[in-house]
Amino acid sequence: MTSQLLLLEDHPQWKLNPKTREQGLRGIANARAVLREAQAKARAEALESEPEPLPDAA
Repeated sequence: MTSQLLLLEDHPQWKLNPKTREQGLRGIANARAVLREAQAKARAEALESEPEPLPDAA
């Protein structure tokens, strides 16, 4: 019995075809663009909103 785990191959035998790879890269680019837009919108809304006044400490 061995006491070490077997490692995965460094070079897998399968490869994505170019069309599938390009589609995946476009999907990632679209997701990143949507995330950037959402973050920019959230920042803009945070800057526009006025903070609530603090209650009097009296």
